[in-house]
Amino acid sequence: MSEPPVTLRTADPASHFSRMLRGDAARAPVLDLLQSRIERVDAQAGVLCARYEARDDFLNPAGTVQGGLLGAMLDDLSASLVDATLKPGEVVATLSLNLSFLRPARAGALQGEARMLRRGRDVCHVSATLTQEGKEIASAVAVCKVVAACTSLRPSPEPPRGWWCRCPCPGPCCVPRTGCRRARPPVRPCPAIHASRAVRRRPAPGPRHRR
Repeated sequence: MSEPPVTLRTADPASHFSRMLRGDAARAPVLDLLQSRIERVDAQAGVLCARYEARDDFLNPAGTVQGGLLGAMLDDLSASLVDATLKPGEVVATLSLNLSFLRPARAGALQGEARMLRRGRDVCHVSATLTQEGKEIASAVAVCKVVAACTSLRPSPEPPRGWWCRCPCPGPCCVPRTGCRRARPPVRPCPAIHASRAVRRRPAPGPRHRR
């Protein structure tokens, strides 16, 4: 089996980022909005290069690209580099992103580059820059955290329709909710709660005897 080219070398070919580069996984809609195209990535060297396209509707009233969109490109640059180092079942979350705007950017192509400053076990420090026509437009230093892709990052499932209960056993002691998501107390003591309280209840003190 031949090694992948250096221009698209990730840490694990089975990761979501690698499958997205091959076209086996869907791209995030924001990447299409920014027209992101990764041109080179080397997870071992800690380098990623990408190209973005600033559209005319990205401009602010001054006629330059709005700073928040430049920040989105820098955030995508830094997070994508960390993505290239992940294993299947891991995702990246940006903890902080410090931006510096050096020059105004016009509509058109922008070149981005990200470099890994430090790769810890679960915290990464990344620097990213955006250039246009050979001049640096903006830069950023990001702190990213590697977390496990678990259900806690996804929206919690909707509870059964018509019921909202605080007690551990969804039974007749629960109160039907009327479109309100606030937890309501049970109508009568829940058997599970009552049993747990009975276990913790101290025995009544015996009669005191005088000496």
